[in-house]
Amino acid sequence: MRTKTMRTAASFAMLLLLAITFSLGHAQAAAATDMETRLLHSRAFESILWSVPLMNYKAIKDGLKNGGGVNYGDVAYHSKIQTAKLEIPTGNSVPYIMAYWTLKDGPMVIEIPSQTADVALFGVFMDSWQRPLADVGGKGRDGGVGAKYLLLPPNYQVGELPEGYLVLQSKTYEGYFLLRPGTVDNSAQSMAKQAAWAKTINIYPFSKAAKPPKTKHVDIYGKSIHAIVDYDATYFGKLQQILNTEIIEEKDLAMLGILNDVGIRKGGTFKMDASQKNIYEAAASEAHQYVMKLFYETLPPHFYTDKQWTTLNLPGSVATQFSYVQPSFVDIDTRGGMYFGVFSSTERLGRATFYLTGAKDAKGQWLEGGQNYKLSVPANVPVNQYWSVITHDNETASWIKGTPEGKQMVGSLTDGLKKNKDGSIDIYFGPKAPKGEGVNWMPTVKGKRFFLLFRFYGPKTPLFTKSWQLPDVQKVK
Repeated sequence: MRTKTMRTAASFAMLLLLAITFSLGHAQAAAATDMETRLLHSRAFESILWSVPLMNYKAIKDGLKNGGGVNYGDVAYHSKIQTAKLEIPTGNSVPYIMAYWTLKDGPMVIEIPSQTADVALFGVFMDSWQRPLADVGGKGRDGGVGAKYLLLPPNYQVGELPEGYLVLQSKTYEGYFLLRPGTVDNSAQSMAKQAAWAKTINIYPFSKAAKPPKTKHVDIYGKSIHAIVDYDATYFGKLQQILNTEIIEEKDLAMLGILNDVGIRKGGTFKMDASQKNIYEAAASEAHQYVMKLFYETLPPHFYTDKQWTTLNLPGSVATQFSYVQPSFVDIDTRGGMYFGVFSSTERLGRATFYLTGAKDAKGQWLEGGQNYKLSVPANVPVNQYWSVITHDNETASWIKGTPEGKQMVGSLTDGLKKNKDGSIDIYFGPKAPKGEGVNWMPTVKGKRFFLLFRFYGPKTPLFTKSWQLPDVQKVK
């Protein structure tokens, strides 16, 4: 009897030991799986934060190609002021002229014509990491008289430089330009003149400079162009594509190890299973929220000590020429925040343009699309050319979808703009226009937060000395 009892106890102990062992093993396996999930999420998040400026360029390139039929070396222009159909970060109130190129097959020539009595120019050449190569136009390298720009690929041995060119050395194979033609107004006649001017821009390989091929010019006005980054699981496949076409700089080699864990390898093909897709989707959403916070709250310096307006001169922007490569580190947070909200930059901030950003009202509350607001712009805005204020969606930094075409901007070139007796101008924002204020009103959408970008073209000294100041946005009934 005693022997049987001992055997039963031993069996029970063995079963208990097996149960404990199984439970511990299961817990350890679950912990390991959880750790792997968290690690993959973390590395996907960091991959996004690191690559925002490059993916910003890819979104522009893909948008122009897929929505506008614009290929490498074509010139895209607008025959009229662009509308919300051009989804692009902080789109402007001038008819953009754009092109993108590749230097993989050798140097390229870009002929920028001289400014005219009817068309002034401010523009910039950028590489694919959103670093400025040169300002062009009146405040740029050519001083407004036009030039032939010769773009050299990375590590290109040119020998004796040819005469008659302004030579630019690129660190990347791909790049683009953004040109902003300035006109006296937005009339049909002025738009026709700037469109004709755009058609005199030429792009061709340097190897064919003796007999340049004809450049294709594409009118993208009215075309639906999605040129903003999608922060979802598709991000990673697109990142794989652009990395396959671009050079990898030495400063980025360590990042390739993290990308490798995400499934992105130079020259490879990105694939993900269902569980990975869920992780990447969550990481992309989290990264989106993070860069938004950086752009709107954490990084932008206030322009005035007693107002909500901030500037796009994020820490390190000017000192690093918008590369954000510091002496001892690459500031991927500031770079990611910056290029969530904008595309392109400039060699010399403040010479040709200056921007103020407003995402909050006078009481420091977010601008909400379902509320009504007023901005009173004082007389004598300090600009040599013109000014404008534009509404943008907080989530995309692009135009606000669901608003009437052509109502995303009010400025000094707006036809019929109402002025007060003292020369000041009241601009209204909200779901409905105040009675009699349709021209001075900009529509917003309930449920969507928005921000304002007040642009000064040809900024004058009183803006920087602050003897002229832009008041805060006021919430009204």
